[in-house]
Amino acid sequence: MPTPQDQQQQQQPIFQDDDGFIQYVDETYEIEDDATAAVRDRDPSPPPQSDEPTLTFRVWVIGVVLGALFNAINTLLTFRTNRFQISSMAFILIAYPAGNFMAKRLPKGILNPSDFSIQEHYLIFLLASVIATPPHALHNIVVQKYFLKQDLDYLHSLLFALVSQFLGIGLAGLCSHLLLYPTIKLWPTHLATISILTAVHRNKDKKHEETVPDTASSDQRRYRLTRHAAFFIAACALFWWTVLPSYVAPLLSTISILCLSHRSSRSLDRFLPGNALVVKMLGSAKEGVGLLSWTLDWTLVSQHGPWTTSLWSLANQFFGVVVSLWIVIPLVWWVGEQTPNGIHLGAAEKDAMRYPLGFALNSPDLFDRNGSWVDPAGLFEAGTFEVVGGRYAESKPIYMTAYMSVGYANAFAAFVASIVHVALWYGGEFRERFKTARNAAARANEELGEQAGNVPFLWYWILLICAGAAACGVCQFGGFMLPWHGVMLVMALIVVTMMPVGVMHAITGQQVPLNAVTELVAGFIFSGNIVRFMTFKTLLFSGLMQGLSFFNGLKIGRYLKISTKVIFAVQMVGTLIGAVLSTNLVATESFSGAAKVLLGGNLNSTNAWSSNAYRLFLSSGAVWGSYPLDFFGPQGPYKMTLLGFALGLVLPILPWSLHFIYPDSVWHLVNVPLIFSFPVVVGALRSDVLSTVVLSVLMTYFVQKHRNTWWKKYAHVLACAFDFGAGLAVALLFVFSNAVIGGVKRPFPTWALNSNSLDSERCAAELFRVCVGHATVGNGFGHVYDPRQDAECTDFFKE
Repeated sequence: MPTPQDQQQQQQPIFQDDDGFIQYVDETYEIEDDATAAVRDRDPSPPPQSDEPTLTFRVWVIGVVLGALFNAINTLLTFRTNRFQISSMAFILIAYPAGNFMAKRLPKGILNPSDFSIQEHYLIFLLASVIATPPHALHNIVVQKYFLKQDLDYLHSLLFALVSQFLGIGLAGLCSHLLLYPTIKLWPTHLATISILTAVHRNKDKKHEETVPDTASSDQRRYRLTRHAAFFIAACALFWWTVLPSYVAPLLSTISILCLSHRSSRSLDRFLPGNALVVKMLGSAKEGVGLLSWTLDWTLVSQHGPWTTSLWSLANQFFGVVVSLWIVIPLVWWVGEQTPNGIHLGAAEKDAMRYPLGFALNSPDLFDRNGSWVDPAGLFEAGTFEVVGGRYAESKPIYMTAYMSVGYANAFAAFVASIVHVALWYGGEFRERFKTARNAAARANEELGEQAGNVPFLWYWILLICAGAAACGVCQFGGFMLPWHGVMLVMALIVVTMMPVGVMHAITGQQVPLNAVTELVAGFIFSGNIVRFMTFKTLLFSGLMQGLSFFNGLKIGRYLKISTKVIFAVQMVGTLIGAVLSTNLVATESFSGAAKVLLGGNLNSTNAWSSNAYRLFLSSGAVWGSYPLDFFGPQGPYKMTLLGFALGLVLPILPWSLHFIYPDSVWHLVNVPLIFSFPVVVGALRSDVLSTVVLSVLMTYFVQKHRNTWWKKYAHVLACAFDFGAGLAVALLFVFSNAVIGGVKRPFPTWALNSNSLDSERCAAELFRVCVGHATVGNGFGHVYDPRQDAECTDFFKE
């Protein structure tokens, strides 16, 4: 990430001979500068004073309705193979016309005290966002209830989901005087939210919020379509487009150039003689690394933010993809395949249906000493979930895929690199800001107008004590198997890590990747029991993430002069409602029909609804919740992954040193933590990489450079609209086509772009694709497929 000093000097050329690139680098930070200006010198006129109503009837109605709708969709989307959630920015664009409509139509009084204000708008956004975000505790609930077959009570599940978040809010509140009040801690990640809110309300007194003035430039007059109209048009268009790759033509989701070319001509044998396995490993987006694979499915590329992420950031991540995904992982896999007497994961005959390409690489699954798939839940004793008494001893050593092991190395490196990167680039700024923190807090009161509605620290203490006591009770007696002293240790670790992680995020906007490190800490403290490990990890990770989220809400509230008591109330109510809705969706009998589809034994990473996040959570629990030293110890097969810590310590020093040697170069744009923390989770479809790069270059370089006015007005809006339309489409398609309604599956008929098999990308053998397709269609629309009546596939299913 560029340093603040680099941003202040952005007008100085980087390459004297490349005006186009200079202009692009200048414009890369223009939107952040605009947002910063919106915070400091905001137009419109100053917002109402604290005695004017903010928690109005409009806020509760619109916020709860939007949040509940999106909570159901986002909770269902957590079972997707690729991570995909509808952007919360959509709430800003949907809530504005709804708020204005209620302001005009409702009778004046308690239900409609004033015009729809920017403060109400933000509170709706905050309330809906908190409700719509599924709690991380769902991972524990789903894995324990459906994978480990634990009889988990609904009320205990709900209480666990609540306390895992309330602990973070309580502890964050006690740190708020250091992370919230100094205005020098800008929290830059949310400047875009302020910018969009300000843009929407800038001309609120005019007939339309986006009226184009007569003095506007020719570009401004050309783009007369309002942001809201663009949002709803784009959302509708993406809704119908998503039907194609998600239902009608799945081949459009994973277009494997290497597999299709090899199947049609075998020309690749000239480069890889006689080794079709390598072609499949490189080309398959489902089982391999997805080299030269493409997608036309927005739900696969959305997680990378191709239209909203700056090109320099994406360039760092793409470099990490090239090195790790397309070089290191294939080499590690190849060495394992060529080693004499090596373990070939997924090659056993009994695993042929699970791994149709004859190997396992892009998979979160675990394997026994013979390379055969092993159920992680079976490694632990049923009922007690202790590793002693399970099948762990007879199955060890337990193996994970090369993809998963390299992912751990990257995660370790990203954690250390984030700390080193911030220390090198922002160390002086940290020291200066801590020296002036007390004066900065006083200036904050003058600049933002201290209000009478600040939350007393007593409230946070009461919340923390109540949440801590409830956590001790539910974790020890509610089926989560973590003793009370484990909860106390979690709280202590959150206190220790909240300040450095929060300060780093507040000043730089960079978030330290914590997931793998929380697994490491939890694994070495509470190994031997998978449920105890998962509970400790969830409390620690969820507490930290919820604390940072709470800070974000409070900081924007201060920018808009909203009472912290109001923000606190909205966050608490939103957290309560969101936890109730999400838990009710997955932990009750109403979910049983969907669970049979989402968590069925035949699903793996080759399906768009493979519950990949939950399967990875289970496998990680088995690795760290058994005996971590068997995996990462001196004699463990994955001890080399710990070199990630050393790489993260050393590599950030290189671009930092080269920047001072060559100050006019681009070394300040090299961000080692971003290189290591590329969002390519094991088990996800890997056809998203090249498509993301193309979309990003088109939007954040060519469109931003040549149609800058259009880009500023519509880029973020269209990204939100695409998320909303695609998310709604895939959720409805799942309910329609997967036996959730009426117990009847409704597959689309087989044709050229839809094989109705797990191999939509055409990498597996032809017989597998044909026969699995026959079984899928044969079991649809209330029928039952009988392979004995299918002469072409009778022998296939016998085997």
